[in-house]
Amino acid sequence: MDSSTSYRYHTPDIGPSSRSSIKTDELFLDSALAYQVVASADPHHPIMLVNNVPDWAHIFRTSCDIMAVDYYPFRGDASLPVIETANYMDQVVRQFGGGPVWFVPQNYNMQASQPGRFPSHEPTVEQMRLQNYLAMIHGARGLLFYDYTHIRIHRVGGH
Repeated sequence: MDSSTSYRYHTPDIGPSSRSSIKTDELFLDSALAYQVVASADPHHPIMLVNNVPDWAHIFRTSCDIMAVDYYPFRGDASLPVIETANYMDQVVRQFGGGPVWFVPQNYNMQASQPGRFPSHEPTVEQMRLQNYLAMIHGARGLLFYDYTHIRIHRVGGH
């Protein structure tokens, strides 16, 4: 399988159980090559990479112009500490070597987008605000919000 298709079927969020099955050296080579191809074809637009594994930030240093990190702690009864947002950001900022790091906060109920995968709840406004402030205090130069239209439509009664 060539490098343009080798990761086509990987899920966008690599969970703890599947991290060990990914060969990070191959992932790095593919992403670095993809970056070179896209950057040379369109040098006027920055390339952003979203990563949910802080330990991998150093691997992708040469694969993007902007590194974004997402940390989704609001998981129903199994919620993770929101303060970990600060630790994620500290780790990524340090490993990305001074390049711009953005933060992708959790702003939706993961259960709605991936039924059965995560027990989750939609974060409150206060929880989202805390997560965003923690990220900015710990080095985020920007925030990136996902909009899952199918979730939004479901919440407002199918309209």
